[in-house]
Amino acid sequence: MDELARDFRAAYGGDFEILAESREHMEGSAYRLFAVRPRRSGTFYFRHLFEQPASYRFHDDEARIVVLRAGEQRQVRFDSAPQSVCVGDTLLVPAPLPAQSAEHRFVKESRFPRYYDSEFTGSGFRQADRRQMHGPLRYAGRESHVAVHRDGRMATLSSEAFFEAASVGRCNLRLHEMAAALSIVAVSNEAPIQTLLGHISTHAFDKPELLSTGWSTFHTSLVMMRPGDRLRVSYGRKTVPSGEAPQQLADEVEPLVAVAPLDVAQQPVWNAWSARGITTRS
Repeated sequence: MDELARDFRAAYGGDFEILAESREHMEGSAYRLFAVRPRRSGTFYFRHLFEQPASYRFHDDEARIVVLRAGEQRQVRFDSAPQSVCVGDTLLVPAPLPAQSAEHRFVKESRFPRYYDSEFTGSGFRQADRRQMHGPLRYAGRESHVAVHRDGRMATLSSEAFFEAASVGRCNLRLHEMAAALSIVAVSNEAPIQTLLGHISTHAFDKPELLSTGWSTFHTSLVMMRPGDRLRVSYGRKTVPSGEAPQQLADEVEPLVAVAPLDVAQQPVWNAWSARGITTRS
């Protein structure tokens, strides 16, 4: 075990069982990938600090994970913010290792005083009139959000569909306007799931008062669920005149849903990690 692995274990070994760690290369970049299993419920932070000579010298990457009790139902957002797993599940934690980087260390305390999760809803949740099944998923309803532009004349209408895992099964799920299908693997209540930690807040700087902030993502198209878990997927966004038009469209725009046999695509590239150990075709 090298110093990096020892430091990771020292930071997280009390809250997570360290199952495995591996050296990975993806699109010319090096990573260390840790597989961990939460020991208890709560909110946890994976914070990776390092230095590198190129660009900004100091880097401070942080990801948040919400761990629920074993078997508790999850609200799964495809944008991965925030992510949730249950006690006993497997979480894959990537740590980038840029060329010539040094002084790597892991810290389990968040850099933020607190996180704010928006509870804003636009036009409200519309429950499906009839229970439509799409493979192992049941269509539960949809929600629309209206954001009026600064000049007040136009507005952006965005829509999200909600699906609930109703049975064990596998399928590819595609909603209209989505560039690629989601690969859904629904397992039994007793089976563990595997999730790649995919949404990371990045801070980079030479001097703390000159800070560059952003996000790094390890999004995959593979989603593992248990019966009762609910998946939230964006399926439409359009700009329309403000006033009554957005509300009328919100009442009319239903998602067009198509299912196919499971076939996990090669893109995004992070599927190679999230699908490891999982049969990727039906």
